Amino acid sequence: YPSGDAFVSASDDATCRLFDLRADRQVAIFKKESIIFACNAVDFSLSGKKK
Repeated sequence: YPSGDAFVSASDDATCRLFDLRADRQVAIFKKESIIFACNAVDFSLSGKKK
């Protein structure tokens, strides 16, 4: 996502949501039931692969 076409929100309910800005819609939601704290940061790799 180095092209700038994506946006990620991190929330107090421990979810992260990925949005496609070109399509103006949410494309993924990431949530772990084992996480009991807020999600307060996100990070993209330049290659687009998992870190």
